[in-house]
Amino acid sequence: MSRIFLVRHGQASWGAENYDALSELGRRQAAATGWWLGGRGIVPARLISGELVRQRDSLSVMATGAGWEVPLECSGGWDEYDHLAVLAALPTDDPVYAASAGLDERRAFDAVYAAALRRWVLGRGDYRESYAAFTDRTTTAMESLAAALAPGEDAVVATSGGVISVIGAHLLDGGPRVWDRLQRTVVNASVTQVRVGARGIHLMSFNEASHLGDLWSAR
Repeated sequence: MSRIFLVRHGQASWGAENYDALSELGRRQAAATGWWLGGRGIVPARLISGELVRQRDSLSVMATGAGWEVPLECSGGWDEYDHLAVLAALPTDDPVYAASAGLDERRAFDAVYAAALRRWVLGRGDYRESYAAFTDRTTTAMESLAAALAPGEDAVVATSGGVISVIGAHLLDGGPRVWDRLQRTVVNASVTQVRVGARGIHLMSFNEASHLGDLWSAR
């Protein structure tokens, strides 16, 4: 049996000009997750992240916190979907803009983002990467890693909430609605465990965040 620990990156710089950078809280979250995994005796054979800065930096900080001395790998298969492109593709005349006009900034953004996400999932519009392509890419990354691990080897992957939720929904035989429900819940620096054995790939735990204590954040 092998194990894959999927870790969402630490808090990114929400609202900043460059979102793709860990906040100070995000670095503390990643360090706490590394310390927790290392304290459980997990010594990964492979350490992998997506190509995004927040993913790569989370993996580096985790490795330092855990005391792991395994070379860090990077693969675009674990990248998050482009949420800015999804937002930009929502037509400016979509009714959600008028409906959210009286809401505060955070709630208005959430409403618009939900509408843009639904449109992307349904395949309405042109996107550089469709929802179907995103799910294919991420499940392929997972299956390729699972196949490459020798029995008894563990891997730690620093990725993002959308990716983790695709894998969770896939292993639960769920579709886009299950993915959407899952991706709304994934906490920064949370840990999802997948086991690989003779009977295939199985989801063993999802979105574990008890190790974060007062460092918990969803955004």
